[in-house]
Amino acid sequence: VAAVISGSHSLSHLDVSSNRIQSEAAVILADVLGVSDSLTHLDLSGNSIGDEAASRLVEAMERRAERCTVNVENDSDISAELKEKLRGPSEAVSASESDNGL
Repeated sequence: VAAVISGSHSLSHLDVSSNRIQSEAAVILADVLGVSDSLTHLDLSGNSIGDEAASRLVEAMERRAERCTVNVENDSDISAELKEKLRGPSEAVSASESDNGL
């Protein structure tokens, strides 16, 4: 999966929810997310990736030029703070900035 994502220039959404993905696989996805130009939404909900992998995902998102969201709902092993960071900028904030000419 990581090779396909990193080689794709058109993949924008990847849903791997509820696939028993654990920390090690999520770290690999984080590495790919950091270099993927096209991926804008990664759904990891219903997996057990934990705080370490979630932190790596946040770091990958921060390296990207393009906005990206990562869904990690229903993962009780991730802190609320990291879940919030992974959601990315909210649509409400984006709409507000657009209305203000930002």
